Amino acid sequence: MENNIKYKSASFLDKYDTILFDMDGVITSEEAYWKSAALTLFEFLNSKKYYGSKDIDAGRCMLMADELTEKYFCDGRIIKFIKNKGINNNWDLAYIVLAVYFHIDEEDNFEAVLDYLKELDMDGKEMCDHAGKLLSEELCVPLEHVKRFGDFWTEIQHCFQEWFLGNRLFQKEWFVPSTQEGKTGLMYMEKPIVDKEKLSIMLETLSKTHTLGIGTGRPITEAISALEGFNIRKYFDESRIISHNYIVNAEENLKEKGKPLVLAKPHPFMFLKGTFGAEISDYDILEGKYDKDRCLRTLVVGDAVCDLDAAFAGGCDFAAVLTGVQKKDAKDVFIAKKATYILDDILSLVKEV
Repeated sequence: MENNIKYKSASFLDKYDTILFDMDGVITSEEAYWKSAALTLFEFLNSKKYYGSKDIDAGRCMLMADELTEKYFCDGRIIKFIKNKGINNNWDLAYIVLAVYFHIDEEDNFEAVLDYLKELDMDGKEMCDHAGKLLSEELCVPLEHVKRFGDFWTEIQHCFQEWFLGNRLFQKEWFVPSTQEGKTGLMYMEKPIVDKEKLSIMLETLSKTHTLGIGTGRPITEAISALEGFNIRKYFDESRIISHNYIVNAEENLKEKGKPLVLAKPHPFMFLKGTFGAEISDYDILEGKYDKDRCLRTLVVGDAVCDLDAAFAGGCDFAAVLTGVQKKDAKDVFIAKKATYILDDILSLVKEV
């Protein structure tokens, strides 16, 4: 580590007690996820185990990941468009693209997919609902089977996770047999989005004066793998690492009580739980039985509109970083959405001394 680098917290952080970070596009690069989404599309379209006619070689496919990502997502333009609509996970990204591709029925024409999406006057949730209707029509199956979170969507999710985690870890974590052998896992190729040494020194500096947490749509295994791989887990309060798993468990508990509710971003639950940690129950958070002033002393750091919406809905301030899929092009969006701060990257949270 470059021990000669010393940081101090940026002065605008003095008003906050807690800083909560999204992960992808903020701490971690999203490239491994986009590649996994592209490989999922390739497998669904080509493998005879899904909707293709071929036997595929997973190892050779992984070597094509960059090329497939450029092709299926139009050099990132589809990713930018969908993320700007509030879609914050790559399962939905693959689901929407696949549904529209089946509908337009133009072989290898993903520019047409993008054109179709641009014609839709819909937010992210509406886009997912529309994708379900398209799939029901094109595949001639009941909507219940192909709607978001239905069986078809779950197949996409499992295929994606198999590419990202690799066969062995996927079966261990998801308790589902592998569909396609030979997947070694793109997770092991992950990199931080800023210099690793500087990231660690920055978080160490901030952890001395602030409580640090995570609010991510990643499953917990993937979140912890990155935090440990970058040797930065030690800087975060464990009770404030809120992942996809925590959200799903909370939703299931609500459903059992007859109160079904979607708690993923842009719902504020994730960042409220990160603010209070183990101090307050999920029930009290959802009932609004907490100190609202604490939220005013929490800063959420994210790269996406859904992060901002969730932070503001929870009464927290929001620092937008321009390291997500849209890079500097996101600045105008965050200005329009009145982000509290707009930063080049998370290293702007500290000053070198």
